[in-house]
Amino acid sequence: MIKGLFLLSAASILLTNISTAFAEGIAHTPSPCESEFKGQTQGFEKKLNIIAIRDLKNEKDEEIVRVKGKVTKYFGEDKYEFTDENGDTIEIELNKDKDWSFIRKDETIEVIALYDKEFFSADSLDVKCALPPEHPMTQIGIRIPPKTNRRM
Repeated sequence: MIKGLFLLSAASILLTNISTAFAEGIAHTPSPCESEFKGQTQGFEKKLNIIAIRDLKNEKDEEIVRVKGKVTKYFGEDKYEFTDENGDTIEIELNKDKDWSFIRKDETIEVIALYDKEFFSADSLDVKCALPPEHPMTQIGIRIPPKTNRRM
């Protein structure tokens, strides 16, 4: 009887430790977008709020932006049309070095991208990561570290 209680107690402690370690592992799991900005200085993050495509003109060239909308057309190579809820469009680039298979035509997503402001052609977004709207990161907001100036 005592041996059985001892084994039950030991099993209970072991399961508690395993579940705690598992929960901590989940809490420290990097987000899908976090790997894009790994190694950046902490504490100076910019809170990325969703911005409408028509308001991108107020952003600086190579600024990191967050836009919500749908992929609506394929232009070829890695170029697509992205349409927001206002019906405004912009070209986005989904680099082939990443797996974008979770993105479906006409399905709402949020993208975090580098804004490419052009003077003689159409502006575009170089997508760094994309999230479906029900993803937990879209609920808590996203903070992106500032760009760093690196000397060569």
